Amino acid sequence: MKTKHLKLTAVALVLSVGTVWGSAGLVRLHGNMDVDKDGIVSESEFMNLWENNFHQQDKNKDGRLTVDECGGAVMPADKNKDGEVTLAEDQAMRQGHLKNLDKDGDRSLTLAEMTGTAAAPTAKPSAPTAKPPAPEDNAATAKPRLLELHQTMDSNQDSLVSHDEFMASWKASFDQRDKDQNGQLTAVEDGAEMLKLADWNQDGVLTWDEEQQLRQGHFKYMDKDSNQSLTLPEILGSAAKPTASGDVDFAAQRARVVALSDLTAAPVMHRAEGFDSTDKLMAIYYQALDWQGKPTKVFAWLGMPDEYNEDVPAVVLVHGGGGTAFKNWVQEWNARGYAAISIAVEGQVDRKNTNGDKSQHWERHEWAGPARKGIYHDSAQSLQDQWMYHAVADTILANSLIRSIDGVDASRVGIMGISWGGVITSTVIGIDDRFAFAIPTYGCGDLIAAENHYGLSLGSNETYKQVWDPMLRLERAKMPSLWFSWPQDEHFPMDQFAACYGKVAGEHMVALVPEMGHGHGPGWSRPEGYAFADSIVNGQGPWCVQTDASLQADTCKVTFQSTKALNAVMLISTTDRGVSGERTWVETPATVARNGVAWIATATLPTGSTAWFMNVKSGDLIASSDYQQVK
Repeated sequence: MKTKHLKLTAVALVLSVGTVWGSAGLVRLHGNMDVDKDGIVSESEFMNLWENNFHQQDKNKDGRLTVDECGGAVMPADKNKDGEVTLAEDQAMRQGHLKNLDKDGDRSLTLAEMTGTAAAPTAKPSAPTAKPPAPEDNAATAKPRLLELHQTMDSNQDSLVSHDEFMASWKASFDQRDKDQNGQLTAVEDGAEMLKLADWNQDGVLTWDEEQQLRQGHFKYMDKDSNQSLTLPEILGSAAKPTASGDVDFAAQRARVVALSDLTAAPVMHRAEGFDSTDKLMAIYYQALDWQGKPTKVFAWLGMPDEYNEDVPAVVLVHGGGGTAFKNWVQEWNARGYAAISIAVEGQVDRKNTNGDKSQHWERHEWAGPARKGIYHDSAQSLQDQWMYHAVADTILANSLIRSIDGVDASRVGIMGISWGGVITSTVIGIDDRFAFAIPTYGCGDLIAAENHYGLSLGSNETYKQVWDPMLRLERAKMPSLWFSWPQDEHFPMDQFAACYGKVAGEHMVALVPEMGHGHGPGWSRPEGYAFADSIVNGQGPWCVQTDASLQADTCKVTFQSTKALNAVMLISTTDRGVSGERTWVETPATVARNGVAWIATATLPTGSTAWFMNVKSGDLIASSDYQQVK
């Protein structure tokens, strides 16, 4: 087989999706975004790539981009002109880009739309448009070469090109083109256009791993019936993708998610080598569910207090986006007398990635399961292959593991999750009823109704609505819970947060700390989570809860029941509308008076207020009333 034919075929495959070869950068961008290789970039694929790009640029993982981090490329998204770009601001800009590119308004992009060669459709066509030419006609000059390609690849002459035959043929071609046999192709060896198409890291050479990714995408795109083999019509592009048969059985999927509560047996674990472990604080792996037919394990840090005379309470710790199993988070709880296990839910370890892949902040281990893809962007996959399915299972298994440890009081095991870990926590507490307490931090459910990038991304995601929204099961959550966040959070709006704690069956407490910040550090550095856990495991119940709230004319009144003396109170309110994290929140002095076991806080609500809540303090601790919207 001649190398020349293979090069032209690669271009023909691109042409066969109805495009002309335009800007190489835009073609490559479209290919990178098109995860399922169907020739179309969906809204979720588009937004997922830019979200990943944001996190790659965010070097200090503070959820904001500065000019130094992004080189000024996304600074036009700086809506409030504070010199930093948040993810919400970046997502709003990207939504605008998508809308401008999307000429037919179908919330997806063809390559023609991406390269700017697609015209906007006329409002009222005067006559039916002509049927577009068949894919093989678009690449008519390549048809003989595609016939030759199919025949050559079909080594066993059964008229089908298997996946192995397809990849073996391209590997042989790569080796043939590699004149100096150094495992890399240059533009001289392979042609500049092929290099632009597949040189993902832009280092000027093409490795087999890079070309293999391209060929895997080609195979998946052509394999219309997904049977891991190619017929001649599929290679020619004349085979239609079969239509889906029947509706998705969401009830069965929900039942399967609830069935994860049966993972009550402690998983097998072993020490993870290469980490600075001790007998009291060790890096471990524990067995988890199979993924895509392969066994997986979860990396975690597991720690016990230095000294204890009786069985101790414990906590399962779940990180957020960009995080991992944090050793120091475990140590924070150990120092307060708790056993703790911090788990990594994306197949990573507690070690920075050094392989040059900027999309992976942490090193992945050899037993890794799935990693998160954007905002439930893997919902089209089978349920058992989805990241949230495994993240929930990993968390339940961590509960089963730590409660089996000698010295742990299984009746006093809680859970805390930060950001995406808060989403997982909100999901898990409606499934696993063994937790003694829960602390969802920032993350929550009801995101379909969020007026930010979460709502935009999930607007058409039926799997989230029908299977994954924590709201579906929060009424099963009977353990006490602390809903811990801040009013300026741009990721998880206060109304969605409030909808979740309003749904739980157990007693709930709220702590909304102004200017707290969004991140792992703020989540575990504040004292509120530890004080809440102590109040539960010591048998007192939440130390401060709202028992009544009212607004009469312009007077706000909230009654709290507290086991601690309250020494300050503040009304937090806003006159703005829209996403809560983008509003301006003001603090107004209030009064608090004790009446037996009750504490009554009173304040005058500023004119025009649209939302409010009360904050009371006991020393450094903050407790909040439920978030209130003014009708």
